[in-house]
Amino acid sequence: MMPFYIYYSMFGFQRIGDLIWLAGDIRAKGFLLGATAGRTSLNGEGLQHQDGHSQLVAGTVPTVMAYDPAFNYEVAIIVADGMRRMYEEMEDVFYYLTLYNDKYPMPAMPAGVEEGILKGLYNSKRAPKEKNIKRICWEVAQSFNPH
Repeated sequence: MMPFYIYYSMFGFQRIGDLIWLAGDIRAKGFLLGATAGRTSLNGEGLQHQDGHSQLVAGTVPTVMAYDPAFNYEVAIIVADGMRRMYEEMEDVFYYLTLYNDKYPMPAMPAGVEEGILKGLYNSKRAPKEKNIKRICWEVAQSFNPH
């Protein structure tokens, strides 16, 4: 059995820090999924729910592999790698992923980005040769605008 625990992230990672360290000490395996991770349109009861700091806290725990994926293919790559590392390679790690609640179009996965996703940075789209940076930024912003 592979545990997946999904919770409202603002009331999770940073509020149970001692238990997170305990999970590392007992060699826990599985996935913690911080849902509605903030910086989205569902900001709960105010700006205190714009939870971007759980990732910072997660980064302080050596046994936690923390990711903040934006696209569905990133989640799939990270979960597959986590299953391999925790259950095939028997590494003493567990995973924390932030998940979002906004609906926006999911692009197809570019070829050859798997390693970059796991390292935390990859080139999803080549920039055009144009020199007009304002135009390029506007087009990129429009490609992510669901309206």
